[in-house]
Amino acid sequence: MGDVKNKLLDVSKLESHGWKPKHNGKQAIKQATRHLTNELQPILVLSVFFILWIRAAKLCKEKENALIASEHPHLGLLALL
Repeated sequence: MGDVKNKLLDVSKLESHGWKPKHNGKQAIKQATRHLTNELQPILVLSVFFILWIRAAKLCKEKENALIASEHPHLGLLALL
């Protein structure tokens, strides 16, 4: 399991003191995944929005540069700035 040691997953000492898990391993993974998904969803939505916004801005700039270059061919490379 990657860099997680098995001894870190051993709960026998806790159980010897009367502790009992509320969920089995599968239930715990499902609950943790659901929690992380809910926590990260707004961040992911914003990330996708900004990526699309940057791409749209880049396309607009490219179209603007192409228009300038076609209208003013004497500007040459300056139109690409």
